[in-house]
Amino acid sequence: MAAPHNWTDDLTVRVASWLTLDELVDYVLSNKTDGNSTIAILEAINLRFGLSFDDARLAVDRARSGRNRAESGWQAPDSIKDPMAYLAYQKSLRQSGWKQLMNKLAHWMRTSRGAPPSAQPSRSWLELIRVLSEGGPTAACGHIDSHAFQREATSNEREAAAVWRQAIEAAGSTSPGSSRQTTTVAVAVRLGALAARTVESRATAAMRSNVLLQLGVSLQGAINAAVARRPESQYVEAGTDAWFDAIALEETSLELRRLFACIGDETGELKALGLRGRVVTSLLGHCYEHVAKAMLDSAECALRLGDREQALGICESLTGDLAGLVVEWWEGREDAPFDEHCLALQRLIAAIDLHASIEGQLNSELKSLRTRCTALLNRSSHPPTPPVKRRGRLSGLLREWLPRGLRPDANLCTLQASNSLPVCDTTFMGCSLLAATLCALADES
Repeated sequence: MAAPHNWTDDLTVRVASWLTLDELVDYVLSNKTDGNSTIAILEAINLRFGLSFDDARLAVDRARSGRNRAESGWQAPDSIKDPMAYLAYQKSLRQSGWKQLMNKLAHWMRTSRGAPPSAQPSRSWLELIRVLSEGGPTAACGHIDSHAFQREATSNEREAAAVWRQAIEAAGSTSPGSSRQTTTVAVAVRLGALAARTVESRATAAMRSNVLLQLGVSLQGAINAAVARRPESQYVEAGTDAWFDAIALEETSLELRRLFACIGDETGELKALGLRGRVVTSLLGHCYEHVAKAMLDSAECALRLGDREQALGICESLTGDLAGLVVEWWEGREDAPFDEHCLALQRLIAAIDLHASIEGQLNSELKSLRTRCTALLNRSSHPPTPPVKRRGRLSGLLREWLPRGLRPDANLCTLQASNSLPVCDTTFMGCSLLAATLCALADES
């Protein structure tokens, strides 16, 4: 049966190049998606796997669908058009040898449908990370000089290693050279991984500081190049290469902020948040939840550094922007706000509370805005409950009369275990649908 016009039966999503669909399905199945935890899971998928919230909702739905199919004994989903449901189906079956099957399928996803192989770290790069963690910067520099690393590492990995090494060597020089700039997102991301291991290793304070400053310069160059590549006055489209680059740059900026905090450099933290703000406002400005989180983090950091005026200005900008973009728009609708807009509303309330802590009080306008935000969030957390239908006497008789394997709540495994008629899957589905229809009609009576 063909799909209707303008509809599609393709249920695939594209994940960030450094991850796979297999890892995405594992994450969804390992987390409960009930109640308030759903928004947190969707946000984690958005940040970790680079999916838009629309694709994140689809990923959760398809993974749960595949698990439900396996538990109900239904046929496996299409591995091409519905790969997430297929992966979840196979994982939920727990058949012998399923791990080997998953590994093969994950490799296929990586090479033919997911990220290109070049986006995955090479073995030499992973070895460099291990050497740096265990042996320190000196041993890592020796590994970079090895023939194996120069032969097997990708060009982006070799460039990131060269930039990192320059920063390490400059730390011990009396006349350190200028930082080296890069315009490649992949190089900045790889350098971020080296910077994290450097801070955690036995590197000197000067080495750590130099490497983090170099990472900041590399990030700035990559961000400027990404902004220059985008269409004029437009944000990046979800699911495109530019989108995944923006997500990677935001994540690396947050990692830089964390690393500056580890060495106690609060000024560096604020600069890293400034880089993140540049990514969000220039490339992801249509994602209100990203913008709100970035501005709120910057306001809290500025307040911690004692700059009350800057923190207050950021809070006022945030409340002014989101009041019109999110609050007023949803007040004109009857349905509940989307998950991503719920996050934006929560952060808007947090910004109002931060504003109150700085000023010592709230004016009537902000009090009213906070009340309106809370009302919209309550609308989302308390959806209307459908009426519960009672089963009539005819429905009970039908359920007793039908063979156990053909009742609406039965599955193929139950059918086989009860030694019912040896029907095929298609016949079973037809009989089960007929039984469900009869019972539903009886419920109405």
